[in-house]
Amino acid sequence: MDSASLQYLLGVSRLVYSSPGLLSPAQLTFTDDNPLLNVITVTTTVIAAVYVLGLSTGNHSFVDKCWSIVPVYYAWQFGLAELSCASPAGFPRAAVAACIITVWGLRLSYNFYRKGGYKWDGEDYRWEVLRNSMSPALYHVFHFFFIAIAQNLLLTAITLPLAVSWHTTCVAKKAVPFNGYDALAIIACIFCLLIEAVADQEQFDFHQRKHAGRLHASEKKLGFLADGLFAFSRHPNFFAEQCFWVGVCFFASASTGQWAGWWCVGVAGLIALFHGSTNFTEEISSGKYPGYAGYKKSVNRLVPRIEF
Repeated sequence: MDSASLQYLLGVSRLVYSSPGLLSPAQLTFTDDNPLLNVITVTTTVIAAVYVLGLSTGNHSFVDKCWSIVPVYYAWQFGLAELSCASPAGFPRAAVAACIITVWGLRLSYNFYRKGGYKWDGEDYRWEVLRNSMSPALYHVFHFFFIAIAQNLLLTAITLPLAVSWHTTCVAKKAVPFNGYDALAIIACIFCLLIEAVADQEQFDFHQRKHAGRLHASEKKLGFLADGLFAFSRHPNFFAEQCFWVGVCFFASASTGQWAGWWCVGVAGLIALFHGSTNFTEEISSGKYPGYAGYKKSVNRLVPRIEF
């Protein structure tokens, strides 16, 4: 994570924690039947597993293999707990959010699977580049703190809006009906899932043609995808992924009536992570493809540029 990403994350954290009248993390009580305890236990277990497997195999993509799976489990911990105590007068938003996150997880898992991501020795090419740029000792520290711990804590944090919904329904005993924030959350999440699906399919088809030697003349000249959604954004799937989790945050807004709160720290961390990851990805692409510099000048990095 670079300094700009860190400054962004700290700024958002100060904003959400200083907002008046918001539910604080301390208000989330811990009891035997609290889903937070299960989530924390599984998070700790996954952190240990990712670290040990990476250390023993030299493959540091085990967190990537968990990326689309563990948030679904965490989401259903809150969703099922909410359903067990929901009032007919309230809207079961944690359960609805868990359904949407399940669709997200299935789609992302399928995309990861067809690219060979779940193969035991499958590893993101960026880890090797990063590994070669660090000393073994420094990379070991990076593996422990960032790959194993930080990323898994982030996967937990992005589901915390559902914890807020569960807390409102089951602990605070408030039956909050369906409202505008719920509608916004559902529409935003579904729209983002569609954008991600189209972008990932376009990228997959491009690489299939590339490996088969069937690229169009313009594609062969560039060496990278610049058509379809990628003609409007250099990373439309990254943009939609970040917006999806912003949409999930609105479920907490629906429960509390507040537009933001501490539950936004997870998505703020995700945005910061994508900022650093996108910088690194583009640095590699710029060194590999001569035409990438021109592509960067004509196409926005994330937010699609649409001209009428």
